Amino acid sequence: MNGGIIVRNDPVNAIDPLGLKDYYLFVDIDSVPILGGEGGFGVVFDSDNWMDSGVFGTAGPAGGANAGIGVGWGKAERELEGISWNIDANIGMISPTISFDDEGYNGYAWSFGPGGGISFSGTITGTYSINDLIRDWKGDNDNPCQ
Repeated sequence: MNGGIIVRNDPVNAIDPLGLKDYYLFVDIDSVPILGGEGGFGVVFDSDNWMDSGVFGTAGPAGGANAGIGVGWGKAERELEGISWNIDANIGMISPTISFDDEGYNGYAWSFGPGGGISFSGTITGTYSINDLIRDWKGDNDNPCQ
């Protein structure tokens, strides 16, 4: 099965036959009056290693004219973590976002909530996974500050 998720007996035509994508639920906030910021937080399911699933936070500077708040879901083609460049539009109650990383297109998200405008952002996303929790609980972390 190659670490993938079970896909209703149709692994060739299913959404994620190899289990390489991250799926996430989130809350996001956009405040971009020409220059501003975008951020969010939520939970992520890592389909190639469920122990890397957990919570995440993302934030970064943005340009454009955009304001909104919403809840939503998304999919990252590779990992959700790291640096991304995003195009975000708030159209009434719907906000689609397209994300890119250093390898190109990396995914999309949809959120639902009040807002209006469009912005471009560069964000950094970090996660705290089940594996991180276990390492911290066991004291096996590599944090040089301790």
